[in-house]
Amino acid sequence: MSHVYLEVYNKKQEKWMIVDATWDKGLAPKLPVSEWDGKGDTAIAVKPIEILKERIDKYDGLSEAQRTELKVNGQFFEAFNKWLESIRI
Repeated sequence: MSHVYLEVYNKKQEKWMIVDATWDKGLAPKLPVSEWDGKGDTAIAVKPIEILKERIDKYDGLSEAQRTELKVNGQFFEAFNKWLESIRI
């Protein structure tokens, strides 16, 4: 499985920071929602086994790996999204 999060550049601190907005505040009772103070990294929503730094500045659609992942896990993703909607406040 892959998990994507953002990195934003803080000009004042001259550094990139991790900002993972995977879980929104409506899911806070059930999932760990990160708060971002604009000064440091947020927690990554999914515990990484390995972090790959791939900069994508232009969105060109789904990669072949992402299409395969959707084909294999699409039903799970759909069911998981429905479950998230059911617990969101």
